[in-house]
Amino acid sequence: MNSNKWLVLLTVRIYYRRDMSRQSETKQLKALGNRIATVRRERGVTQEQLAERTGFTSITIGYIEQGRRSPRIATVFKIAECLKVPVAELFKGL
Repeated sequence: MNSNKWLVLLTVRIYYRRDMSRQSETKQLKALGNRIATVRRERGVTQEQLAERTGFTSITIGYIEQGRRSPRIATVFKIAECLKVPVAELFKGL
């Protein structure tokens, strides 16, 4: 095999691994978002109420719950505090 073919194979492999890593991250974000939404509903809190309590917009809360936004750890702590649950509760089952 010539060097160009090796370079192509290596490039494909790098992009494949990076894509798989992104897929895994996306899956985790969706799982965390679903868990936050579940706990929020169990507590009888709307997205708007949670947004008001946390100081975030309801759009931000929606994006987090949909897995479309990766929350900072401080954001997760704030959400847990406002829902009156331990942070670990939001990661339960992930």
